Amino acid sequence: MYIFETCMEDIVYSQIKYEVAGHVFGISVPSNVNSEKLLSSYRPFILAEDDSRDCLFSVTVSVGELPEVGELIQLCNDEAPYLWLYRTSDASEGTDALCFGFSFETDKPMAILKFKDGEDWSEGHLSIARGCRFSVADSAINNAMMLMYAYNTGWHDTLMMHASAPMKDGLGYIFLAKSGTGKSTHSQMWLDNIEGTELLNDDNPVVRIVDGKVMLYGTPWSGKTPCYKNRCVPLGGAVRIIRAPYNKCTRLNIFEAYASILPSCSSMKWNEEWNKAQSSTIEKLISSVACWNMECLPDAEAAKVCYAAVSNI
Repeated sequence: MYIFETCMEDIVYSQIKYEVAGHVFGISVPSNVNSEKLLSSYRPFILAEDDSRDCLFSVTVSVGELPEVGELIQLCNDEAPYLWLYRTSDASEGTDALCFGFSFETDKPMAILKFKDGEDWSEGHLSIARGCRFSVADSAINNAMMLMYAYNTGWHDTLMMHASAPMKDGLGYIFLAKSGTGKSTHSQMWLDNIEGTELLNDDNPVVRIVDGKVMLYGTPWSGKTPCYKNRCVPLGGAVRIIRAPYNKCTRLNIFEAYASILPSCSSMKWNEEWNKAQSSTIEKLISSVACWNMECLPDAEAAKVCYAAVSNI
C-alpha cells in the first residue's frame, strides 16, 4: 500500500506540533502526503494550533530522491528495520557530523535523516524515497522521531526506554529485557491475572524526572502493540525479566540497578557529554525507585510473584 500521491509542484509544508512527556516537538509534512494516516499514532499527543510554545526540535519530511551521504560507518541491528549510520562528507573541519538511514532491506536505505547544521540536532530533514510502501515510510518517520526525541530530551532528565509498561493502582512499572525475552508476555500476564492492570505502552515509554519525582509517560511509539496513550503516572518500579524454570523476584542494589537500567535506555555512544547527562538521570532514577530481577516462567504465577514484590515497597 502506498501513501504518497502524485508529486505536485509548489508543495506546501505544514507543521504539526506534539507534546510527549512535557517536551514539545514539530513535524512538517508536504501537502501531497497522507499525514492523517501516516501520523495516526501521534494523534493523542497533538497540540492545539494556537499553542505558541517553542519546539525543542523539529523534523521536515520530504518525498523524492534521497540525498547523498558520506562514509558508511555501520549497518546496525540484527534484523529489520535496519539503521544505517553515516559520517557525512560535509562535516565541519575537525567534527564528525552524522546522518542516518532507515530500511527493511540490507541493500540500501529507503530514507535518510540529516541535520541542518552538523551536530545541531534541533532541526532534522527526513527524505523518503518516492513510491515506497506505507510500512517503510511509517517505520522511517517513527525511527527518525525516536532518535531525535531521545537525543534532544536526553539533556533534560529524560530517558527513552525499551520496555513494556503496565499501570496498576496509580503507579507505572517498566519491564526490561532483550527483544524476544518476554517483556510483553509478562505485561500480558499482569493484564490477565492482576485485576485493575492497564497497559500504558508496550515498547518505548519515557521516564522523566520532574521536580525530583520519577514519572512514566506514554508515547506514540509502542512497537507492534497499538497502545498510544497520552498519560503520566509515577514510576513504581523497574523489573528486568529473565527466563528461568521457576518464579523469583529479587531486589537489586544500586550498582546492580544501574547495570540493569542502562542497556534498556536509548544511547548515543559517540557523544560523551550526552552520555554524562544520561548517566546523571539514571542515577536519579535508581536513587528513588526500586529495581528488580524477575526470574520467571511465562505464567500467571510469575505475574503474582512479581506484583507481590514490587507492590510491597
